[in-house]
Amino acid sequence: MEDRILSNDEASALAELAGELGLDENARRRAHEQWCGRLLALAQSDGRITERERADLSLVADALDVDLSAISSVHENKGDAELPEGAVVCFTGALECTLGGTTITRERARALAEAAGLETVNSVTRKCEVLVVADPHSQSAKARKARELGVRVIAESAFWPLIGVDVN
Repeated sequence: MEDRILSNDEASALAELAGELGLDENARRRAHEQWCGRLLALAQSDGRITERERADLSLVADALDVDLSAISSVHENKGDAELPEGAVVCFTGALECTLGGTTITRERARALAEAAGLETVNSVTRKCEVLVVADPHSQSAKARKARELGVRVIAESAFWPLIGVDVN
């Protein structure tokens, strides 16, 4: 879900995993609601939900067939998707999030990632651990190569909170 797309293959794998774990449909639904609840709690952590956060929440909820208005309790974000210090990150596409009212440039993105203890690279190779995409539907050469190599693809709007950067 980090790229905010749940492909048919990923949906099948998710259903298969749920079966292996002995989760029935109700347990699967609750797990999806809890995941969305954690994202909602993260979005609410600063006391407001921006339009970008709302759109991001909607993408995830739609992919997991969750009605956000039906989530009765907000679950605290446990940091389940943290990035380890030194993780190798690459960016692709024109970034859309803003920081202090200014669009984040590629140079600033690299500086922010490096300040968070990550290593940045210009291209996707086997060494690269994360590709940050502005557009989760990106078919850029970097995005295609990342998917080919099994590199973790994260939507920009999901990446910044992982490294503690409060964007708009």
